[in-house]
Amino acid sequence: MFLWLKKNKFLTSIITLMSGTIIAQVIIILTSPIVTRLYTPTDMGLLASFLAIVSILGIIATGTYDQAIVLPEDEKDSNALVFLSGGIAVLFGIIISVIFIVFYEPLIFVFNLQDIPKIWVYCVGVILTLIGFDTILNRLATRGKQFKVLATTAVAQQIGANGAKVGAGLFDIGVSGLLSATIFGYLIREIRLVLLQKRTIFDKKNFPTFVRIKKVALRYKKFPLISSWSSLLNSTSTQLPVIMFAGFFYASVAGHYALSHRILSLPIGIIGRNVGHVFLESASKVRNDMEKLKELAFPIYKRLLFIGTIIMSFVIFYGDLLFPFVFGKEWFVAGQYAQWISVWLVFVLVTSPLTVIYIVLEKQGELLFINVTMFILRISVILIAFVMGWSDIGTIAGFSIVGAFVYFFWGIRILYLVRISFFNAIKSSFIILFPILIIQFISSFFIRKYLGV
Repeated sequence: MFLWLKKNKFLTSIITLMSGTIIAQVIIILTSPIVTRLYTPTDMGLLASFLAIVSILGIIATGTYDQAIVLPEDEKDSNALVFLSGGIAVLFGIIISVIFIVFYEPLIFVFNLQDIPKIWVYCVGVILTLIGFDTILNRLATRGKQFKVLATTAVAQQIGANGAKVGAGLFDIGVSGLLSATIFGYLIREIRLVLLQKRTIFDKKNFPTFVRIKKVALRYKKFPLISSWSSLLNSTSTQLPVIMFAGFFYASVAGHYALSHRILSLPIGIIGRNVGHVFLESASKVRNDMEKLKELAFPIYKRLLFIGTIIMSFVIFYGDLLFPFVFGKEWFVAGQYAQWISVWLVFVLVTSPLTVIYIVLEKQGELLFINVTMFILRISVILIAFVMGWSDIGTIAGFSIVGAFVYFFWGIRILYLVRISFFNAIKSSFIILFPILIIQFISSFFIRKYLGV
């Protein structure tokens, strides 16, 4: 078996990444019941609202040139993209800092950040630059197949961040403690990545000239011109609900949503993101051979759908029982939210790793169209629900169902790009989905009856 794993470099790389990510996510799982008892849903909601804004802007902190780092055959071009992305991240951070300082009052009103300490609002630009550097270093490690580095770094980040959250919570520092701990985790991650990759970044042979930086900026101009908008819309459609829930309902609603979304995103971090890293590296090498791309993509789709459905089916049918048991009684509502969110995140887990096909095939135009459509549909659901007076759970249910449909058909479309027919893709999906869901539905009926709930 070990000999087979050595020969299967793709699977070996995934397992290497997953091992570190699994440990990192186990740290989150073990500390979350402690964190949720040290902080209130309102504290968690304020953190979620702030990080939602940062995450949305962070997507374009590098001009999305970081996405191109894995593509050039020439190391000098790749290093030029690293310096280009880093320079843009610094400039972007400065501009955003100035904007938030000058327009502080209207911005905190619009984004409902009145209860966030002023110093954190002023530091948004610095945090965005850190996020930009983190993205660049991750892409560079992926290009160099430094999957062990990525795995161990993920563990170090979670130990630092969650240890700091618990420590700050014991001293009752509140939302500032949560924010400080999150930034501390980023710093640990980036310092480690820089130390392990400094020879690659500052190699004199590959140190880029201004002419070469200008050359790659023009060669990969589709990334800032098209991909940046696509990435921004995709991130916004995911993160904006947190801000809207806090504004339309209460900060506690955003807190319940943030916890359920964060916990349910663990499988995406463990499986989906790692598969995406390795798939991007492998697919970029066979980008001109559609048959090999097909052979890579379809098995990944089916396996992720099978794994994702099994994992999320437990939350779909038992979320309202599991969350208060694990995180405390005051998080019962988060469990109800999780039952709906898990329906959507099954398909996020399946589709997200495959979206690198758009990077490999340089089909940024279609990706932009899909993300525009997704953004309009999902935000429209929240606005319609607010206007019609839906409850918080009704709003999240509608939001999740629309998200599930969008991601399902998006996955089918990606498979079609590598010449897998709609019929085969949909048939394979239903064959995997229905048996698992039917078994869980029947099981949950008897389990709930036995428990009297």
